[in-house]
Amino acid sequence: MKPQTFFAGLALAAILILAAITLGDRHPGEVSSGELLMPPLNERLNDITRIRIQGDSDQTVTLVREQERWMVGERDYPADVADIRELLINLSEASTLEEKTSNPTLYERLGVQDHGTGETANKQILIWAGDEQLVGILLGKNAGQPRGTYVRLVGGDTSALADRVLVASADVTQWLETDLINVPPEDIVSVQAMPVDGEPYSLSRSAEAGDLTLDGLDASESEKGASVARVGRVLQNLRLEDVLPADAETPADGWSKLLFTLDDGSTITLETAEAGDDKLLRVDIQPADDADSDLVAAADRTAGRSFVIQGYKFNDASQARDDLIQADDTAG
Repeated sequence: MKPQTFFAGLALAAILILAAITLGDRHPGEVSSGELLMPPLNERLNDITRIRIQGDSDQTVTLVREQERWMVGERDYPADVADIRELLINLSEASTLEEKTSNPTLYERLGVQDHGTGETANKQILIWAGDEQLVGILLGKNAGQPRGTYVRLVGGDTSALADRVLVASADVTQWLETDLINVPPEDIVSVQAMPVDGEPYSLSRSAEAGDLTLDGLDASESEKGASVARVGRVLQNLRLEDVLPADAETPADGWSKLLFTLDDGSTITLETAEAGDDKLLRVDIQPADDADSDLVAAADRTAGRSFVIQGYKFNDASQARDDLIQADDTAG
């Protein structure tokens, strides 16, 4: 080997080693084209314990991991783990497609100005592992071609176009675990209704009849089968829209009640009330000894809390006896 070739090879190797060291020790606020936006996040994905997403001035959501469960801090209620996992994976895999401006006066054109400044809306995401803040990122405007989101790392000067659209809602309700209860109608053997106004009534399932039927009909009455069936479906795929604070005030008009008894002996009491435009629900689940594990988990999750639920579910749970019957014109 010629001496000049040998020394040229050494020089090239030194350059590569220096580049590797430099990239491995990259300042947290720097970005480089073709590389991961946030290497620390990618390397420590399983260590994440807290995420804060800030949107408009009145929108902040804090997601906190407590052992193996994620909670929405602003509601002290379980979070949707699948949504958190999707967010973290998307952020950890995002790369810099193109470096953009480092001029602060031009940040707002891309929506990557410091959060809370300027007139262009953006979002800021801060992520911790224990007490250590690993990364922070500003999400600006989306680009159409090439498709992606303009970003800037908190503490960094150079903005960039990420290689994907990055989305993170700062609406607390979007992060809540929305499933409350899911009990199929055929598992219900009886229902006792105690409206705050109106006549109490009950439904039961006989050994001969396959469906719940309204008890106590007289000769001039017949039940509306579709309306009765709606009561039996209240517990099926029951979801929340929001969670109220544990010390929320009780509605002045009181609560109507539905007591469901299941075929395994478990009981579920639903209380419904209206507060302005909100349709409120409280849940008391008493699982039987051999109850399904999902029902046991729901009992723990819902105890002592009040929820805002879908209007149609509220209407089904709030039917009066008169809503379930029709006059029998043939009665003589």
